[in-house]
Amino acid sequence: MKWIKAESVNFKYIFPNDDIMKEEGELFKTNITLLGEKSNPSFDFYKTLQSGVNTRLAIFKNYRLKTLRGDYVPLYDTPYCIIWPDDVNLTELDKKVANDCFSDEDFRRSIRARMVKIVLCRNCRSEYMGLVVDSSEVYTVETEKTNFDYRLGSELLDNKIKNYKFKKCPNCNSPFTIYVAKIFYECEDKKFTW
Repeated sequence: MKWIKAESVNFKYIFPNDDIMKEEGELFKTNITLLGEKSNPSFDFYKTLQSGVNTRLAIFKNYRLKTLRGDYVPLYDTPYCIIWPDDVNLTELDKKVANDCFSDEDFRRSIRARMVKIVLCRNCRSEYMGLVVDSSEVYTVETEKTNFDYRLGSELLDNKIKNYKFKKCPNCNSPFTIYVAKIFYECEDKKFTW
């Protein structure tokens, strides 16, 4: 795991064979209490995501608490998944990150997503396991003047949403009502246990 800054966003980039992926407790050592074990994917699923051809896990800083002085206290969230289009070479990117020779361009086509148990198609009622982008979770963009610029974080997210090709229902080809970045399987398949 390594702290990096890409597109003015600081986060912990997790390598595929990182020590943090060996034990479940290490991955979830955060400042935020989890919503409960049943609301989070299994650790095995996180490991599967981490070794994906176009996905990596990362832990992002979120400024959510305001002190009496008016500054924000940095908190670290549960792992997000960074997803790129299928044509990316993440083995090469892992090497670049390890050697500090990556650039913003390496992350430009990526988007941050959360794991969601059920993505529901409103048209055919099919249910899927997938990665979803929450349009309300802006990136924590840091500038020289401030430690958190909400406007720049919101613009970064808006640009990523505008340029990403989101998935449609594999069953009926209808658009989802949420931003679905990746579909793993239809829920009836039960490939992963929760």
